[in-house]
Amino acid sequence: MRIVHILGASHPMARYLYQFTEKEYKIFLYSSKKSIFFNNIEAKSYEDIHKYYKKDDVIISLSPINKVIKLVNSLILKNITLSKCIFISSTSVYSKINSNSIDKNLFIHFKNSEENLENIYQSLKYDSNFIVLRTTMLWGDHYDKNIEFIHHFISKYRFFPLSSNPLGLRSPLHYEDLAMLLRMLLPLKINGFKVFDVTGDEDISFINLVKLIKKFIYPKRIIFFLKIPTTVIKAIIFFINLFPRNRFFAKISYPLGFLDRQSDDLVFRYNDIKNYVGNYCKDSFEDRLKKLYEITK
Repeated sequence: MRIVHILGASHPMARYLYQFTEKEYKIFLYSSKKSIFFNNIEAKSYEDIHKYYKKDDVIISLSPINKVIKLVNSLILKNITLSKCIFISSTSVYSKINSNSIDKNLFIHFKNSEENLENIYQSLKYDSNFIVLRTTMLWGDHYDKNIEFIHHFISKYRFFPLSSNPLGLRSPLHYEDLAMLLRMLLPLKINGFKVFDVTGDEDISFINLVKLIKKFIYPKRIIFFLKIPTTVIKAIIFFINLFPRNRFFAKISYPLGFLDRQSDDLVFRYNDIKNYVGNYCKDSFEDRLKKLYEITK
């Protein structure tokens, strides 16, 4: 039975991935902190992976891509042959490159990490497979910073701020669908360093996405939408960037960046990955929202 090492057991996607793989693969879970998703399974420390790793094992990293690079290097220094490694990155490598948003550093973060991984791959003296999945708008089960941010904002303030043109397209990708894609990639023999864009099956405008969330949270309650001119948003961001980062600015940076990008289309091609695995999305975005909020009512 082939062994799969899942890094980042505290990630909400880990339990889906475990459910999809446990019957066909032997699973080792690793985490730097206690996982709330595995009550009966103790996750191992990252530093112990070399004790369990064998040739032809697979590594799937749900951990931040920059943090796993050190671990990969440590395995190589121990002369461990890396047969197949799958890493989760982000389409922020596209969406932030020309952005004036205060979270532009995300582009640098993901791009540099991907380049470091490719350099590591190029240094290997044997055939291997490194797969990087650039995901967009991950969400699910109240553990994300996208759909849940909108949910909590509406719940707390009873209104939602919009830019003057909140028509930018989004392709929400549920944790379960990404976990299924990872499961489908496991038996495939793909050599080389491969990068794929991974999105949901639907393109939804930002304003319609917010309206759908409101529909299932408060179907009968009136929620106000407050439109803020783009020039005002840009001015606030420019002003904040004049000051050193601190806790206050870190706290407001995400919602401001969220507001700043509402007019941007953040949809990307994903046909290349479908050529390998076919369809990996189970339900529509609206159906998943409906199930989620019916369960939590």
